[in-house]
Amino acid sequence: MLWKMSNSLVLKIISSSINISKQAGVIVRDVMKTGELAVVDKGINDLQTEADRRAQNCIITSLSKQFPKIAIIGEETLDPNDKIDDKWIVNTFDESVFAHKCPDDWLNVADEDIVVWVDPLDGTSEYTQGLLDHVTVLIGVSVKGHAIGGIIHQPFYNYKRPITRSWVEPYGVSKHEEVEDKQGWVSRQFSRRYALPEEYDSDLLNSSLTADGVLVIEAPVIKPVRRVTTGERVVPITHTHHITRNGSK
Repeated sequence: MLWKMSNSLVLKIISSSINISKQAGVIVRDVMKTGELAVVDKGINDLQTEADRRAQNCIITSLSKQFPKIAIIGEETLDPNDKIDDKWIVNTFDESVFAHKCPDDWLNVADEDIVVWVDPLDGTSEYTQGLLDHVTVLIGVSVKGHAIGGIIHQPFYNYKRPITRSWVEPYGVSKHEEVEDKQGWVSRQFSRRYALPEEYDSDLLNSSLTADGVLVIEAPVIKPVRRVTTGERVVPITHTHHITRNGSK
């Protein structure tokens, strides 16, 4: 194996980090599949999920086992008693890295001169919103305080967010007092279901029913799509006394 023949600690760390980042990416995807993100709010616009915690444990534990003398700094503050799943531990190398020549300045670097920086899930806010193409796993390597290289892994590379639609279901009761039968006044109740274009915010919808039975749905505000919307919303109808002519006001 090429990694055994290499005398470059830097190349070994880069090579190992590539495979470790891939395993961290698997963890990030697996957590998303469960839907149990276990979000912790660390501060303003600063979230942490179960994927952040598991991925960082994977990265730091794997690197520490292979390179016990280097310094490793993770973005997340974790419980040192967290249980690490054995399948998260990576002890392999990306052999393609050793086809490259290590620069002379980094050829004989001591373990104590190296610091590895870890961001296990960059784009946590986007991750919680389902904007998965923004998510990356970052591992950076520095020598004597200078950044020299790193890994950017995209767990959802080429991910295409499915086109989704919000559905609105206006409801209401229209009473036409001019219609009467033996039982009393006739009332009509109906339910309608409409697909809402995804650039409209269903929270801003208004609907009304005119006196002659025309349903009017208004969505006055358009905003960019920022999250995957899969739910439904019931929009109450306001009954007005306005009468439309030929389908228009």
